[in-house]
Amino acid sequence: EVVMGKVFNIETKMYKRFTSAFHEADLLSRKILSDFEQRMENGELNDFEQNSYFGHAVERMAKGSKDGTTVSMQEMRELCNFGLLASVDTTSSVLNWTLLHLALNPGVQQKLYEEIRRVGLEVDKIGKRKAYPYLHAVIREQHRLTPAVPIAMIKKNYKSKVEVHG
Repeated sequence: EVVMGKVFNIETKMYKRFTSAFHEADLLSRKILSDFEQRMENGELNDFEQNSYFGHAVERMAKGSKDGTTVSMQEMRELCNFGLLASVDTTSSVLNWTLLHLALNPGVQQKLYEEIRRVGLEVDKIGKRKAYPYLHAVIREQHRLTPAVPIAMIKKNYKSKVEVHG
Protein backbone atom coordinates (compact mmCIF):
# COMPACT_ATOMS: atom_id res chain seq x y z
CA GLU A 1 0.00 0.00 0.00
CA VAL A 2 2.74 2.48 0.94
CA VAL A 3 4.82 1.61 -2.14
CA MET A 4 1.78 1.97 -4.36
CA GLY A 5 0.95 5.34 -2.78
CA LYS A 6 4.46 6.80 -2.58
CA VAL A 7 6.07 5.34 -5.69
CA PHE A 8 3.22 4.92 -8.13
CA ASN A 9 0.92 7.61 -6.72
CA ILE A 10 -1.96 5.12 -6.54
CA GLU A 11 -3.97 5.82 -3.43
CA THR A 12 -6.18 2.93 -2.40
CA LYS A 13 -8.89 3.22 0.23
CA MET A 14 -6.64 1.48 2.75
CA TYR A 15 -3.72 3.80 1.96
CA LYS A 16 -5.94 6.86 2.39
CA ARG A 17 -7.12 5.56 5.80
CA PHE A 18 -3.51 4.88 6.77
CA THR A 19 -2.27 8.36 5.81
CA SER A 20 -5.25 10.00 7.50
CA ALA A 21 -4.67 8.05 10.73
CA PHE A 22 -0.93 8.73 10.58
CA HIS A 23 -1.58 12.45 10.12
CA GLU A 24 -3.98 12.48 13.09
CA ALA A 25 -1.45 10.61 15.25
CA ASP A 26 1.26 13.07 14.19
CA LEU A 27 -0.90 16.07 15.15
CA LEU A 28 -1.82 14.48 18.47
CA SER A 29 1.78 13.67 19.41
CA ARG A 30 2.87 17.21 18.50
CA LYS A 31 0.08 18.60 20.71
CA ILE A 32 1.12 16.30 23.58
CA LEU A 33 4.74 17.50 23.31
CA SER A 34 3.69 21.14 23.04
CA ASP A 35 1.42 20.85 26.10
CA PHE A 36 4.22 19.07 27.97
CA GLU A 37 6.70 21.87 27.16
CA GLN A 38 4.23 24.53 28.30
CA ARG A 39 3.54 22.73 31.57
CA MET A 40 7.30 22.22 32.04
CA GLU A 41 7.93 25.95 31.62
CA ASN A 42 5.16 26.67 34.15
CA GLY A 43 6.57 24.13 36.64
CA GLU A 44 3.37 22.05 36.48
CA LEU A 45 4.83 18.59 35.77
CA ASN A 46 4.34 15.77 38.25
CA ASP A 47 7.25 13.54 39.35
CA PHE A 48 6.54 10.92 36.70
CA GLU A 49 6.51 13.53 33.92
CA GLN A 50 9.68 15.23 35.19
CA ASN A 51 11.46 11.89 35.14
CA SER A 52 10.16 10.94 31.69
CA TYR A 53 12.36 10.55 28.64
CA PHE A 54 11.22 13.87 27.18
CA GLY A 55 11.65 15.69 30.51
CA HIS A 56 15.25 14.48 30.84
CA ALA A 57 15.96 15.10 27.16
CA VAL A 58 14.87 18.74 27.43
CA GLU A 59 16.99 19.18 30.58
CA ARG A 60 20.05 17.63 28.89
CA MET A 61 19.52 19.84 25.86
CA ALA A 62 19.30 22.97 28.03
CA LYS A 63 22.58 22.10 29.79
CA GLY A 64 24.40 21.37 26.53
CA SER A 65 26.70 18.47 25.84
CA LYS A 66 30.27 18.04 27.02
CA ASP A 67 31.63 17.73 23.49
CA GLY A 68 29.88 20.88 22.25
CA THR A 69 27.41 19.16 19.92
CA THR A 70 23.90 20.49 20.19
CA VAL A 71 20.42 19.40 19.27
CA SER A 72 17.87 22.11 18.60
CA MET A 73 14.50 22.11 20.31
CA GLN A 74 12.90 21.44 16.92
CA GLU A 75 15.14 18.38 16.41
CA MET A 76 14.28 17.22 19.93
CA ARG A 77 10.57 17.58 19.16
CA GLU A 78 10.95 15.62 15.91
CA LEU A 79 12.86 12.81 17.63
CA CYS A 80 10.32 12.54 20.43
CA ASN A 81 7.42 12.82 17.99
CA PHE A 82 8.86 9.92 16.00
CA GLY A 83 9.34 7.96 19.22
CA LEU A 84 5.71 8.50 20.20
CA LEU A 85 4.46 7.46 16.76
CA ALA A 86 6.70 4.39 16.60
CA SER A 87 5.89 3.26 20.12
CA VAL A 88 2.10 3.11 19.69
CA ASP A 89 2.00 -0.13 17.70
CA THR A 90 4.81 -1.89 19.52
CA THR A 91 3.44 -0.96 22.94
CA SER A 92 -0.11 -2.05 22.09
CA SER A 93 1.22 -5.28 20.58
CA VAL A 94 3.30 -6.08 23.67
CA LEU A 95 0.42 -5.25 26.03
CA ASN A 96 -2.10 -7.28 24.04
CA TRP A 97 0.13 -10.34 23.95
CA THR A 98 0.98 -9.94 27.65
CA LEU A 99 -2.73 -9.81 28.54
CA LEU A 100 -3.41 -12.88 26.38
CA HIS A 101 -0.58 -14.86 27.99
CA LEU A 102 -1.80 -13.85 31.45
CA ALA A 103 -5.38 -14.84 30.59
CA LEU A 104 -4.15 -18.26 29.46
CA ASN A 105 -2.06 -18.71 32.62
CA PRO A 106 -4.21 -17.84 35.68
CA GLY A 107 -1.50 -18.97 38.11
CA VAL A 108 0.98 -16.52 36.59
CA GLN A 109 -1.71 -13.84 36.60
CA GLN A 110 -2.38 -14.40 40.30
CA LYS A 111 1.31 -14.36 41.24
CA LEU A 112 1.80 -11.12 39.27
CA TYR A 113 -1.26 -9.57 40.90
CA GLU A 114 0.11 -10.46 44.35
CA GLU A 115 3.50 -8.87 43.55
CA ILE A 116 1.93 -5.64 42.30
CA ARG A 117 -0.48 -5.55 45.24
CA ARG A 118 2.40 -6.12 47.70
CA VAL A 119 4.78 -3.55 46.16
CA GLY A 120 2.15 -1.00 45.09
CA LEU A 121 2.37 1.41 42.18
CA GLU A 122 4.65 4.15 43.51
CA VAL A 123 6.22 6.42 40.89
CA ASP A 124 9.78 5.81 42.13
CA LYS A 125 9.34 2.01 41.86
CA ILE A 126 7.62 1.75 38.47
CA GLY A 127 9.93 0.19 35.93
CA LYS A 128 12.48 -0.94 38.51
CA ARG A 129 13.41 -4.59 38.05
CA LYS A 130 14.31 -5.04 41.72
CA ALA A 131 10.91 -3.75 42.83
CA TYR A 132 8.98 -5.97 40.40
CA PRO A 133 11.10 -9.04 39.57
CA TYR A 134 8.13 -11.20 38.59
CA LEU A 135 6.61 -8.49 36.39
CA HIS A 136 9.98 -8.10 34.69
CA ALA A 137 10.17 -11.88 34.15
CA VAL A 138 6.62 -11.98 32.73
CA ILE A 139 7.37 -9.19 30.25
CA ARG A 140 10.70 -10.75 29.21
CA GLU A 141 9.01 -14.12 28.67
CA GLN A 142 6.28 -12.45 26.64
CA HIS A 143 8.99 -10.83 24.49
CA ARG A 144 10.59 -14.23 23.99
CA LEU A 145 7.34 -15.99 23.06
CA THR A 146 5.69 -13.24 21.00
CA PRO A 147 8.06 -10.35 20.26
CA ALA A 148 6.69 -6.99 19.11
CA VAL A 149 8.82 -7.23 15.99
CA PRO A 150 9.34 -10.88 15.07
CA ILE A 151 12.67 -11.35 13.35
CA ALA A 152 14.70 -14.45 12.70
CA MET A 153 18.19 -14.50 14.13
CA ILE A 154 20.52 -16.57 11.98
CA LYS A 155 23.92 -17.62 13.18
CA LYS A 156 26.22 -19.33 10.73
CA ASN A 157 28.35 -22.19 11.91
CA TYR A 158 31.58 -22.23 9.92
CA LYS A 159 33.41 -24.77 12.09
CA SER A 160 31.36 -27.92 11.65
CA LYS A 161 28.13 -29.37 10.31
CA VAL A 162 25.16 -29.35 12.64
CA GLU A 163 23.25 -32.61 12.95
CA VAL A 164 19.57 -32.36 13.90
CA HIS A 165 17.64 -35.47 14.96
CA GLY A 166 20.22 -37.81 13.53
